[in-house]
Amino acid sequence: MVAFNVLLFKAEITGNMFWGLVVLTMGILTFTSMGIALAGLCRNTDVAAAAGMAISLPMQFVCGTLFPIEEMPTLLRHIARALPLTYFVDALRGALLDGGRPSEYVEDWTVLLGCLAVAFLLNRKCVAVKTFRWE
Repeated sequence: MVAFNVLLFKAEITGNMFWGLVVLTMGILTFTSMGIALAGLCRNTDVAAAAGMAISLPMQFVCGTLFPIEEMPTLLRHIARALPLTYFVDALRGALLDGGRPSEYVEDWTVLLGCLAVAFLLNRKCVAVKTFRWE
């Protein structure tokens, strides 16, 4: 999406591209691990796709990817702070738009690394390894 926006809409990245790529990589690893854990709990690909959409679409609306969190009602702001996508969006904006250093986004990094660790452990110990099957 970032490359698409830069190429098609001439969006400018005013921040640090290196840290932006690091945040993107962390997000890819985190959300892929979470997706694998979710898919491991589903019986087939149709259910996995529906479950993924049922989680990801509302999360995109609540977590500040489409609308600023500050303009949402208090309840939705609290829900957003409980979801990892909020921290990913904050870290990515900080790196690519504000040019912030990683030390300025310690909370975002901590949440993303924690979610990655939990998803990885779930996949390794129980969910994906024990439930994955080809159909």
